[in-house]
Amino acid sequence: MSETMRNEELVERAASAVRQEAEGLDPARVEAALQRVQERLGVAPEVPGRVLGCADVQRLFPAFLAGTLAPERELLVADHARSCLTCRRALKALEVGEAAVSEPATARQLPRWASSPWTWAAAATVVLLLGLQLLVLRQVWPGGAAGGAMLRVISGTVVGLGGKQAQPFGAGAEVSYGQQVVTPRGQAAMVRLADGSTVELRERTRFSVLRQRGGTRLELEGGEVIVEAAKQAPGRHLWVATSDCTVAVVGTVFAVDAGTRGSRVSVYEGTVHVAQAGRPERVLRPGNQATTSARVRPVALADEVAWSSRRDQHLALLAGVALLQKAMATLPPTPKRY
Repeated sequence: MSETMRNEELVERAASAVRQEAEGLDPARVEAALQRVQERLGVAPEVPGRVLGCADVQRLFPAFLAGTLAPERELLVADHARSCLTCRRALKALEVGEAAVSEPATARQLPRWASSPWTWAAAATVVLLLGLQLLVLRQVWPGGAAGGAMLRVISGTVVGLGGKQAQPFGAGAEVSYGQQVVTPRGQAAMVRLADGSTVELRERTRFSVLRQRGGTRLELEGGEVIVEAAKQAPGRHLWVATSDCTVAVVGTVFAVDAGTRGSRVSVYEGTVHVAQAGRPERVLRPGNQATTSARVRPVALADEVAWSSRRDQHLALLAGVALLQKAMATLPPTPKRY
């Protein structure tokens, strides 16, 4: 018997056992449980006994990604997205900014057992039992506590854009993720992200920070930044995205210069991965530099951080790399093995 057939047989046995147990339930108690679950999940009373279909789930995706759903609904949406290929693709498309196409309501017909009252009674039990697990889920899913939702200004001033008027944020102020900000002319600034990373911003740098599944994304629309990425938890990353490339790290020190001609990435500590459309991914290590266009000229790594208030610290990292490279150059070649 194949693995698939064995799994289907186990599922059928479990469903049969639940049906048999449900036959002995008091109808009044089942109806009361159904009503309580519907109230908790926000299901309209005109659709009694109906579980959320693909179209309903996809309508909840924006609030799901923003982290504003009630815990019970967030758990059900996450579970549905893991088990439904169509909705998982729609959620992924929404994350990257594409239009998510909802599956027609007639495309998926609910099985007969899914609309019976005992299904809601079983759902109520599942929600109660998985309450503690939801706390763990919120740590790794968008909107969870781990991602945070604010960045703090450590020094200097940044100006928030997008409203009726510009709003300055000085040292100690907090700025919501998603808010587009810019550093004024002639002024640098430094901010700390919710994951502990620090970002130093040169004058006239425009950026915003977004939370997404698996980590934090800094959208650099123009200017120069020096990032000291905090060590990320397993499975999480910090991304810096420009108009023509994306830099992925898990804990390192690097600089990104984004302009109209292209981008330049310089590494002072750790390892970064540079992804660019039409080119294989490049892996940069300390002392390496990469550009995304022939119109962007390479510069000395020391010059790239000359404007930084932490210039000496970054140059010390480069000096350490140079000493290591010099020491390795003096080592005898590895003998051949036979």
